[in-house]
Amino acid sequence: MPPYIKNTLLNFFSFFLIAFSLYIFVSLVSYDVSDSGFFNKNSSQDINNLGGPLGASIADFLHTLIGYGGYLVLLIGCVWAIQILFHEDPYKSINKTLVRLASSIFLLICFSSIGDLYFKNNFGGFIGEQVIAGLSSTIGNLGSLIFLVILVIPATSLSFNFSWLKTIDQFGKIIIIAGNYGLILISKIIEHLKNSVSSLFSRIKTFINILKENNDKKKIAEIKPKISNEPQIKEKKIDQINSDLKQADLPIKNDTPLKEVPKQNDAESDDDKKIKTIMPSTELLDRALDDGSSLSESELNQIAQLLETKLEEFGIEATVESVLPGPVVTR
Repeated sequence: MPPYIKNTLLNFFSFFLIAFSLYIFVSLVSYDVSDSGFFNKNSSQDINNLGGPLGASIADFLHTLIGYGGYLVLLIGCVWAIQILFHEDPYKSINKTLVRLASSIFLLICFSSIGDLYFKNNFGGFIGEQVIAGLSSTIGNLGSLIFLVILVIPATSLSFNFSWLKTIDQFGKIIIIAGNYGLILISKIIEHLKNSVSSLFSRIKTFINILKENNDKKKIAEIKPKISNEPQIKEKKIDQINSDLKQADLPIKNDTPLKEVPKQNDAESDDDKKIKTIMPSTELLDRALDDGSSLSESELNQIAQLLETKLEEFGIEATVESVLPGPVVTR
């Protein structure tokens, strides 16, 4: 047969197998014991199965023989059809197809037998019940379970046309990739939690500092200021003190007649001169009424500068060493 026709027939067979598997699935789901089927014959003409009379017969046949193993038949048929459509098998041959069919039958028998061993209630159908009963009577329940599980492993590999080693290898790669992504995700989550905790602590610290500052301000506001009994010097602003204190020049009148003064005697004694030059005592002056609280220090300094200026106008060079409120005394 030419390869083109062979591949075309295989494709049609694959689609037919998928459609037939879906039909069997609907028939198994809608299986009703009261329907007249392959083994269950009755006079009722009503068919409750969604697959019709054929679906009722197929569902009754599968349920009676292998029980819930009928769903495994659908899975095997769908996988086989998908592999024919999308997977090119380099080792495809008639012998491999026969081996695959035989392994599928063994897988169905093992599945039905193990299900009937644990679940009862016609889980494995007639075949599962008879097989597990025969094995249990010979090698016991535990031996039967070990034998069936070991037989399931290669039967599954051959039925679904895959290698356990490659599957484990791919599964290991998936686990490694998932583990790496998981570690990255966990590290990011931990970093995010650290940042959140640090920001939370910083906010709490800032809030505590603000509370402390507010408490300190309240304490300072509650403290009453102490009233001092010492006299305080009040400042008094003088805008134009120089212009106000400057003495105006008096007009000089030349109408005064000159008067001749007799020449003093040169024979006057030195004691008389000393008596004339002695200044009176400052104790004779009145006591100052100002205690210094009416003038500020800057005002006193301005008065001192004004005094020096006035003395310079009369040709007297002098400096004011200190300023005290009261009358001005010069020598």
